[in-house]
Amino acid sequence: MPRVEVDGLEQVERNLARLGREYGVAVARAAVEAGKLVEGDAIKSIQDASSGHTVTRHQAGSGEPYTHTAADEGEAPNTDTGTLVKSINVEVRPDGVYVGSTLKYAGWLEFGTRQMGARPWLNPALEKNRDDIFKIFKIKVGKVK
Repeated sequence: MPRVEVDGLEQVERNLARLGREYGVAVARAAVEAGKLVEGDAIKSIQDASSGHTVTRHQAGSGEPYTHTAADEGEAPNTDTGTLVKSINVEVRPDGVYVGSTLKYAGWLEFGTRQMGARPWLNPALEKNRDDIFKIFKIKVGKVK
């Protein structure tokens, strides 16, 4: 049986390993950049006043009344105390990059409840940036050689 000898196999393996690392880094950087883009627009949607109706609320602690414009169903919630905006973050985990909030009511606002219609703030930010997210990945990964 003829014998074949391949020169440079170790170099090919090293190059493949390097490319794997570089692609991994590029994808991670793109994911974080994309997450920050979505985070920024989610926050902006809450801070930009949307249409709604005026309600009277009471300050925690003092009980002092104040007025707030509650967003209409289907609109992003209007900021009130700022707690939701402060809670929105980009979290990098081994299995991906996540954008969101750990506040229980963040999900209630996004998807609604039996008593309240949805006031989405996160999914619209993702959809608004979908094309830019693809571009970010294409550029970052495309630079790997």
